[in-house]
Amino acid sequence: MKDNSVWTFGIIRRIALVPVLLVISFAANAWEYSEDTDKMRGVVRKYASTESKDTIPFGGFAQLRVSLGVRKTGNSQSDAYLHIGTAFGAFGCISRCRVNIKFDGGPIAEIGVTTSDNLRTMFIASPDEFIEKLKHAKKLIVETAFVSSGTYQLEFDVSGLQWPQ
Repeated sequence: MKDNSVWTFGIIRRIALVPVLLVISFAANAWEYSEDTDKMRGVVRKYASTESKDTIPFGGFAQLRVSLGVRKTGNSQSDAYLHIGTAFGAFGCISRCRVNIKFDGGPIAEIGVTTSDNLRTMFIASPDEFIEKLKHAKKLIVETAFVSSGTYQLEFDVSGLQWPQ
């Protein structure tokens, strides 16, 4: 009679490892990466983005989710920004203002930002310094105002940023 205990143990060991591998894979993929090419200039633009864990109520009918992104066009300086990906909602900052941020368990810091004309994108004033902190952090909290919604704190899982690509 054949001893199946070694074979059975091997199957159980492989099955037991699957959930651990899935958790590690999920944690490592907080960021989504993409790139495109400027058709006129032939310059490659690279992007990394992650979404906030929190949603912002808007007008009683929508829940807004904010993306945190970084991008680099060719050899130029990188940009870091927050973006509302729907036609609803707008940041409560017109042109230039300051917002509060906190990396991991560190102190609260106030940073300068500028907004796009439609108030749906907020650019970080010192992107290289901000991105360097992102690369070493696990969590970022951003406190900012939204039109018709008030001030909210947004939490982002920023672990594992690989930048530049």
